[in-house]
Amino acid sequence: QSKKTIEISNQARELYISAGDRRGAARALVMVGDLLFDEGSYEQSKKQFDDALFVFQEIGARKSVRAVVERIGNIFYAQGKMREAVKPYNEALKYDHEMNDLRGLAGDYGNLANALDGLGDLKGALNMQQQSLAVFNQIGDRRGSSATLNNLGNLYVETGELGEARKYYEQSLSLAREITYRRGEPYPLEGLGDTLFAQGDLVGARKQYEQSLALC
Repeated sequence: QSKKTIEISNQARELYISAGDRRGAARALVMVGDLLFDEGSYEQSKKQFDDALFVFQEIGARKSVRAVVERIGNIFYAQGKMREAVKPYNEALKYDHEMNDLRGLAGDYGNLANALDGLGDLKGALNMQQQSLAVFNQIGDRRGSSATLNNLGNLYVETGELGEARKYYEQSLSLAREITYRRGEPYPLEGLGDTLFAQGDLVGARKQYEQSLALC
């Protein structure tokens, strides 16, 4: 119920303002921005994020600055503005390096990989996904590792290295099943279908796609 949530968030913001809590008021802006983003109202969403970013920068809330900068990158990415997305993604990466936030770094590498992929820089995207996987493995985030293995499979499909793609999809699927990450299973199944389709095995590809669809 997005409309109701936005209404309540705005009420919360007014209460924060009346109490002199600028950070709370800015966080309410971020919540509204997230909802507008989900609705596809990107320009309105960015306005909320820009206003929140100004406050977070003024009060020195670096972790919140980093979170909003990433969101602005996501808006550019959703709009297909890959070059514009790279700058805020790099800013988020810088903050996470300074704060030594490993989980944040893993996400930053993945974001940059997606933007570079959109720009046709497959080598750069591959490098970023590999760094992302290394960090997820380091911190023991197996769900993140599973998703990144799938992303690597996608890149190898793009480069035509179907054997490598299949290897990463199988690792992703195996890990997703091991940790009961059911939401993550359809993607490598679809990827395996893509590799079989590219190899001309239409029957095998259809089987994988049907499994993926059934899970979804």
